[in-house]
Amino acid sequence: MKTDKLIDVLAEDSRPSSRFHVPFLRRAFFSSLVAGATLFLLLGVRPDIASAMESVRFLFKFIITLTLAVAATGAALHLARPGDT
Repeated sequence: MKTDKLIDVLAEDSRPSSRFHVPFLRRAFFSSLVAGATLFLLLGVRPDIASAMESVRFLFKFIITLTLAVAATGAALHLARPGDT
């Protein structure tokens, strides 16, 4: 067996058979649900939630949080597979 053929065979064996991002995203979603449920069970809901929802700051918190979550998930998926371009 020639060296180039051996390298090709070894490279084929190193590729994972399943996709990484599907289980990662599934686990990230369910862990976010568990974290949110735990937060609400331990702290409860604000008594003045109706008046707080009318402010722009309340909605802006969700926009910023979702933007950071999407960016962090994309970065984590990219960094988890350094061989992919």
